[in-house]
Amino acid sequence: PPDLSAKAKVRLAEWTNLKPDWKNEVLPQLELEGHLQGTNVNFKGVSALSAEGSFCLTNAIWTLPDFKVVRPEGNIVFYYESDSRTQDYYWDFDSSCNPKDVAPLLGAGADKALQMFEFNSTPHITAKLWGRWRDLTRSGLEARINADNFVFRKLPIDHVQSLVTYTNGFVRAVDSLVT
Repeated sequence: PPDLSAKAKVRLAEWTNLKPDWKNEVLPQLELEGHLQGTNVNFKGVSALSAEGSFCLTNAIWTLPDFKVVRPEGNIVFYYESDSRTQDYYWDFDSSCNPKDVAPLLGAGADKALQMFEFNSTPHITAKLWGRWRDLTRSGLEARINADNFVFRKLPIDHVQSLVTYTNGFVRAVDSLVT
């Protein structure tokens, strides 16, 4: 089982308020901070040897500032922030894992795109991803990709280095080197 340690603080409604508005008056006052650690973990169908990191909830904003996931082929280190009120999110991550192995976390569109690739070695990806949950029109991505020895649409590629961006429904690759 995972090892979890946490502290919580909440400001309750005035004692004379017998029927407080929990969602709008009490929950925004909730503060949590803690640390989570586990081995042989699985999240949404993606397994890992271990996962560890801190978490914080304050002003209805969840933050995971230093999470590390260890998989057999590499690691993912990430920062995550999500606003519970607006549903806005932000990811900043550094990965040496096979993207196909973590595809269940990325959604159906990413899974379909990754079907065009075969990775013989794990790429190195650093990326920032932002948006609003359930509103893809607000999504954006900026990723620096460095990959060796892979196949794209049955075409072998020795090396690619590129800055890939996604905004407003368009994918762009700039500063690219392909050999």
